[in-house]
Amino acid sequence: MFKLNKKTEYGLLALQYMSSLQDDQVTTAREIAEKNDISLALVSKILQKLAQKKLVRSVQGAKGGYVLAKNSTNISLAEIVQAIEGPIYIFDCQKNRCTRIQACSIKGQLNAVAYKMIDYFKTIKLSDFSTEISKNKQESFQ
Repeated sequence: MFKLNKKTEYGLLALQYMSSLQDDQVTTAREIAEKNDISLALVSKILQKLAQKKLVRSVQGAKGGYVLAKNSTNISLAEIVQAIEGPIYIFDCQKNRCTRIQACSIKGQLNAVAYKMIDYFKTIKLSDFSTEISKNKQESFQ
């Protein structure tokens, strides 16, 4: 079963929190860890990966931390997953690891499914997660 790992879930939570802040408002790994009840060490590692892929930007100094590197409407779920987990592979034939690759009669359809899923992940934006939170907050107050 295809499943996003915990690091990706935590990365989404961190990015979601960052997108809820004022434009260019800096937050720290500690603040993200505390708000989401995640280990500081793990959040720090995740933020480093996201910074390497230019999804977040590290701000140096006494009031330093992290800020989104681009607007949440321009960050896709595919980018987030790939930043944290690496290339998205669902089937071994995508990685050319299957020993039956030459004789396989299902790889074409499996690859088609995988590529459609990746394309779908590209359409889901970080802002979609923030919108969902806003909807849930509004519904709980009604």
